[in-house]
Amino acid sequence: MTATFMRFPFVAPVEVARNLVPNPSMEVNADTYSNSAGAPTLSRSSLVGAFIGLYALRALITTTATNDIQIDYGNITVLPNTEYTFSFYARAGTNPRDVRALLRFYTAAGVQVGSTVLGTSAFNTNTGWTRYTVTATSGATAVRASPVLRVSAPAIGESHYFDGVMMNTGPTALTYFDGSFAPVGTTVHSWVGAQHASASVAQTPGVSDVLAPTLAILKPYTVQREARSFARPLLESSVVRAVLVQAGPRRGELKAVFPTPADAMSALAFFSGASMFLVAGEAYASMWFVVTGSDAQFEQQLAIPGLVTIPFTEVSAP
Repeated sequence: MTATFMRFPFVAPVEVARNLVPNPSMEVNADTYSNSAGAPTLSRSSLVGAFIGLYALRALITTTATNDIQIDYGNITVLPNTEYTFSFYARAGTNPRDVRALLRFYTAAGVQVGSTVLGTSAFNTNTGWTRYTVTATSGATAVRASPVLRVSAPAIGESHYFDGVMMNTGPTALTYFDGSFAPVGTTVHSWVGAQHASASVAQTPGVSDVLAPTLAILKPYTVQREARSFARPLLESSVVRAVLVQAGPRRGELKAVFPTPADAMSALAFFSGASMFLVAGEAYASMWFVVTGSDAQFEQQLAIPGLVTIPFTEVSAP
């Protein structure tokens, strides 16, 4: 079993980025995407190497008219009078064509308002995946957005592929992310739902780092909670009253195994100091905690080169 340990200061995380597009890498299905006027035919495909993950969105051209692929505006909430940047990666499966990135904004009643801006550039079968971006400002009454992928003047029977779709606030396209990035350095990525299948949030807690090696074998741990009730005598009376109290946080010991004694000693240094920790990667042990009661301990055995015992008390996320 594996787990990742991260260390944070006692401060609240600051959101630094958000990918507003649900299912941006087509790893689940193509339901978020719809065609315009019956063209093109859309499907999730692994026929070409995807930009991210295993799948890309395939657009099979069924008409020579301009082909629009619209991302359901009902899933993307925006603020009025706010600048947004839409980006995606595209590649031609057959003939090279111009592609355009569009942003459409709508009122709560579904009326299109604000800016619809085109960005265009030719892509070529020899260049592989190419990123396209467009920036637009929502209208004063805009509450939803619909990014659009457009293929200009194609021929019937062509196939074109899209992946790595992203929409973020601001005048520039951020580095793409949707669930494929590990929580490293000063940034922690989280997802509202399943990884690769929902909007993403990148947060920075200011100062953080990840224990190296990041994958430690997490052994079964001991845990206890404070009692859910206690009894006390009433004043000047022999009557005893039971008082229910809310269960306390989890307390216990985590046991992490590292491949070498040197790695275990690095872990001891990692768990020193007044910091808050997160153990992730194992659902039954995923939690925020602080090291309390005693220092972390290192034990070297013949069969276990680096065993670190971490006394913990569970705390709320910062």
